Amino acid sequence: MRTTARLRYRKCFMLGTVDKTAMKTDGSNGNGNGAAQERLEALEPPQREAAYFYGLFLRGHSLEQLRRDIDVPGEVVSRWQRLWRREPGSQQRYEEMLLYRRQVLAIFNTLVSLEVALSHLRQ
Repeated sequence: MRTTARLRYRKCFMLGTVDKTAMKTDGSNGNGNGAAQERLEALEPPQREAAYFYGLFLRGHSLEQLRRDIDVPGEVVSRWQRLWRREPGSQQRYEEMLLYRRQVLAIFNTLVSLEVALSHLRQ
């Protein structure tokens, strides 16, 4: 069941769609800072997301495929850039998502590097 939720999340994320309920501006002070904080709190910590992908790597999934799954492809970033030109308030949301995915990828790469280094020591 959790895997299904992750696949749905990944599909929505890769298509550049966003959950409209999670992306509402709070309107209390007009700048949406409260909503931005709520969005960040709604995401799993990047360490947990990276650990999930690391577990897949340990189970034999392709390293390059996992990296592609974590990273945001250039065509998606281009689509987001076109969207945030048309919707002034959306740029911050997309930049937050992009930063989050880059953090997950960096943590994942660190975990894989440590695994490779440790595997050489074990031999």
